[in-house]
Amino acid sequence: MDEQNEMDEHRLLQSMRRALMILSRLKGHQIRLIAMESATLAQEGISSDRVYRIPALEGMSMNGYDFQALYYASFAQAFPSMIDRINLPFSDVYEQALRPHQTNS
Repeated sequence: MDEQNEMDEHRLLQSMRRALMILSRLKGHQIRLIAMESATLAQEGISSDRVYRIPALEGMSMNGYDFQALYYASFAQAFPSMIDRINLPFSDVYEQALRPHQTNS
């Protein structure tokens, strides 16, 4: 995403927390499917103002922030040894979202 440097970190953190909530309700094979479908969609490029629909999440649409967060979180859970290959520098935000009780400092 060309706009990565301009992303609102607070907004991304909220999106990451939503993504983790969604994934917490799913089984491993569903998370892997979301990660793979997200990777396919991301090949076209990622834009914060685009609307994304992941087939495995029927009826759900999301903006670019939510898509990137779900892409990163699902990939981190399904394929942790390959997370660096998706080229999204969200490890700090992901780790912070895993600890929602801590402050954003």
